[in-house]
Amino acid sequence: MRFSKWHALGNSYLVVERADSGVLTADRVRLLCDVDRGIGSDGVLEIVASDGVSAEIVIWNPDGSTAEMSGNGTRIAARWLAAYTGESEVVIRVGPRNVRARMINDIDVATDIGEVDVGAIETIDAGGETVELTPVSVGNPHAVVRCDEPTRELLLRLGPLIENHSRFPERTNVQVVNPVSRHEIAALVWERGAGETAASGSSASAVAAAAIANGWCDSPVTVQMPGGDAVVRFADNHAVLVGPAVEIYSGMMAQANDDLDSLFKTTFRLDPAQADASRQRAADNADLQRVQDELRDMHEPLPPKQLIRAWIAIVAIVEAGYDGMREEYSNDLMTRDYIGELCRRLPGKWAELFEREIASWDERFRAATVEEAEPHLPDLMGNAGWWQYRSPRLWPGEQHAEIDG
Repeated sequence: MRFSKWHALGNSYLVVERADSGVLTADRVRLLCDVDRGIGSDGVLEIVASDGVSAEIVIWNPDGSTAEMSGNGTRIAARWLAAYTGESEVVIRVGPRNVRARMINDIDVATDIGEVDVGAIETIDAGGETVELTPVSVGNPHAVVRCDEPTRELLLRLGPLIENHSRFPERTNVQVVNPVSRHEIAALVWERGAGETAASGSSASAVAAAAIANGWCDSPVTVQMPGGDAVVRFADNHAVLVGPAVEIYSGMMAQANDDLDSLFKTTFRLDPAQADASRQRAADNADLQRVQDELRDMHEPLPPKQLIRAWIAIVAIVEAGYDGMREEYSNDLMTRDYIGELCRRLPGKWAELFEREIASWDERFRAATVEEAEPHLPDLMGNAGWWQYRSPRLWPGEQHAEIDG
């Protein structure tokens, strides 16, 4: 799956095209945004369709929920589309809103966020604390809290309490703010579905709108956030947000497709949680029968890394002295078949990395086996990999000649 990673004032998004990625789900989004298991991001911009001068997007939060609006997200989507088509003005469709965007230079983008609705100041009880806030709608909900000093400690305390308060049945974004001058205001952002965030375009628009409506500031307003400054101008109750959108890098995520997932489901090799322990027991030549039972009887779908671990466990068993039957050995070799099939389906660079991971274990397997004239089983494509022509040096009750292929 192809992707590009962007940031707007430190607020990062992945951009993917539905035509390439397929329809995203909450689980897939959580995986993509996970820094350890995926790519890592504050959200995903799913390009549903584009025609050169406009694009329709779905904005995903890292928790798998969707957002009605994102100032940073629409700005990134606009810059992505402009870079792709060469247009200087584009339109990004987010739900019912058409956000018009103009490229100011190679980095900055001006986006017409649309109408902003500011409510009257109200009071709520947040965890036993009385909090005054200004409700604002920028297509998505916001709660702007003015304080003498917007500290991170205050944000981390009030953010989740207000986000999930019964006053906001769909949850809300939260900002703690303090006016600096008639045209500047400092803000910290708690983003619905994401938590503490370096910067947010819709939050900047909400803060500026609340500041003008409450008489704290005049347009234009520079909203100072930890990730950087955004400038918001108002005309006819429309917010025009100006800020940067920068591509960090692009790439391809090695992700199993549905066909490969079905292959994994029939791999039946090793439960991931027990892979390392099984490998160690095999290496110690202890309880080999139990290891073999695990390899054959546990029918868990395996991601690529676990396929490698399963192959490592099999190699360790063969090195220690294989005591199974020929039919069992043929089944065990299917693990290497699946690895070969995966390498054929991955893009070249990822296939090379995957093969490099198992190269030393393939060599150890060769050293612990002898060459046969006939393969044990053809592989998944009807052919036979080199491993299918290798047998353990010792079978139960059989002696092989010491012949290396």
